[in-house]
Amino acid sequence: MLPGDNTLYLSMSNNELTVSVASNSEALALARSAFSNQCRVPIRFSVSSSSSVKDLMVLRNLACAFAAEGRLAEGNKHYGDAAKSDLDLIHFGNEAARGGRMVEGMIGIAIESMGTDGLERIAQKLDAKSSREAATNLELLDSQRQTWQDILDQEKNWVRNVFGLRGALWGFYMDLTSDPAGKKHAKQTFNEKVQRTRQSLIDLATHAYELDKGKPPTSIADLVPTYLKDVPKDPTTGKDMTCPP
Repeated sequence: MLPGDNTLYLSMSNNELTVSVASNSEALALARSAFSNQCRVPIRFSVSSSSSVKDLMVLRNLACAFAAEGRLAEGNKHYGDAAKSDLDLIHFGNEAARGGRMVEGMIGIAIESMGTDGLERIAQKLDAKSSREAATNLELLDSQRQTWQDILDQEKNWVRNVFGLRGALWGFYMDLTSDPAGKKHAKQTFNEKVQRTRQSLIDLATHAYELDKGKPPTSIADLVPTYLKDVPKDPTTGKDMTCPP
């Protein structure tokens, strides 16, 4: 259902984006219809990866189709529509990784980052209503995301099912005696992407506040509960995040 290579969307002209988005409309509509379903990665308990390279490439191509749609709307100055595409891309990233191992978790957070890229470009161009709606929807998506601990637990469950008690004991031993560089880097990357999404959430809420009140908030507390339900937490420190200066 995705006839072309959507990974080149950043270098496409407006006309090329128009053709690409039109050709992908059926696939995007089907993907959106699935957002109301419960989603989960189909784990294969074998020494082969739970997701094949082909599976991951399909996810990447679909993600780029969402990004191309947002890019086209942005180019046409339809910023509210662009925000909706970017939010759907973040939603897709969350659901594409749900229930999966570390490899799927990193794919999901990379897809989410593509949506955050788009929101960062248009955040200051949205009107107050669109900015409030985007902040509300992004806060909901963020509340529904997997945590890093969820991903680690799913990885451990895969090890136990594939390698049995010996594998489980070995994994427990590794957790106690070392922090492998790959796992540490993956956790850092995950937290950085989550922090960036939450900063976009604050930026959207702040922008809506400024348009409504004619002045910036004095602190992030001014945004709660009208523009944010709660103050977002920094995923690394666990502390409250703040408004930009």
